[in-house]
Amino acid sequence: MDENNNPDFKQVICVHRVGGSKTICMPCVEAEYPQLLEDNTVFKEYLDNMHLLNPEIFPKDMGNGYVLDGFTEPSKKLEYFRMRRIKILETGEVYTIRPSFVMPYMIAKTEDVEKALYLRKYAVHDEALTYVFGRDDRYWNRAERSFGRNSIVGTTIKESEKLPQDLVADEKVTNFNGDKICIAETVAEGCVLGAAVCKGNETTQLTEGYGIFAVEAKNVNPKYEPETVNTDGSTSTQAAWKAIFSNILVIRCFLHAFLNIRNYCKKQYTKLKQKIWHVYHAKQIFFSKNQAIKRICFVKSTRRCGIRQSYSSMQ
Repeated sequence: MDENNNPDFKQVICVHRVGGSKTICMPCVEAEYPQLLEDNTVFKEYLDNMHLLNPEIFPKDMGNGYVLDGFTEPSKKLEYFRMRRIKILETGEVYTIRPSFVMPYMIAKTEDVEKALYLRKYAVHDEALTYVFGRDDRYWNRAERSFGRNSIVGTTIKESEKLPQDLVADEKVTNFNGDKICIAETVAEGCVLGAAVCKGNETTQLTEGYGIFAVEAKNVNPKYEPETVNTDGSTSTQAAWKAIFSNILVIRCFLHAFLNIRNYCKKQYTKLKQKIWHVYHAKQIFFSKNQAIKRICFVKSTRRCGIRQSYSSMQ
């Protein structure tokens, strides 16, 4: 679909995402797995203990009861490997229990591929991995890409009340196959919650990129609405977040505003810089001091400072 001709891009970015994985990865030692697979009582005791120790990896409704729901079909990829399934009584949803020593989609045992995938961190080519570890180039490419199928928000935040209300957003400009692209990053409380590749930095492109974070967050809480997002001042970035969350308060990065003042208010810069950082460190009276700085900049300097537009959303 041509995003430039799409009247409601916000709706389009949501349709290709599905909510929630129906596989639970549970810590397990391979030597213990045969008994867990064959003995219902042992498996339930183990599962209940894991639920007690790590409730965040299980569905919320599991505490209200569940039953065993048979097994998966034997895997043709991994020596006819089978996994157990459980059904949540309250919702009727069925989850597959995957032991941690097996990779997603049962492409291999974890110990058989972890060294090769570790080398991808250092940009070792798939061809080199094939030469050293066997298989073929496409296998290693698919194994690496499989990590990107999971929701970043969903695997990080399990409880809806822990979703952040204040966000930071920025784009990292880089190259991919000779083309200029942007990585739309969403961060909160020191944790990366979104990193999506965008073909450019136009509003519609950034809306699609940042919108992936929004969809994943709404999978955790359908009513999720963050209060603020801090950006570097790009109008495309600000418009993208307004398109995704219409009620969000966009706050420009204070440092970028300071740098604008330094560049365009050179005659008054020496006098202004101390006042500006005094505003930054003020907590209770930030907004009133911010208004004072605006008046100083526009009365004593040129209109090129750009503070009025940059901070219009903070008035």
